[in-house]
Amino acid sequence: MIRKIAGYVVKEEEVVNVKPIVEGFISAIKEYESTTLYHAYQADDGVTFFHVMAFPDEEAEEAHRTAPHTMRFVEELYPRCREAPIFHTLTLVHTTDDA
Repeated sequence: MIRKIAGYVVKEEEVVNVKPIVEGFISAIKEYESTTLYHAYQADDGVTFFHVMAFPDEEAEEAHRTAPHTMRFVEELYPRCREAPIFHTLTLVHTTDDA
């Protein structure tokens, strides 16, 4: 399993526009990427967002990265950000999950 987190800060006046863009993006992931787990969060400052995602393998991650809905999301989101999103690959240390 490949796990990643992306964080970004949007321009304050763009928050109202970003939320529906994120919702549409996640709807597309749900429709076209049945094996992708994806969560988006808004931090308590109102302008910082985090996306946590998990892919079963490199092929699924590549398919996500190059999907038309991802390209559209990037086109719509990035101009609304103060700076480009920052991505990190996560390595699981421990979990309460028995699976």
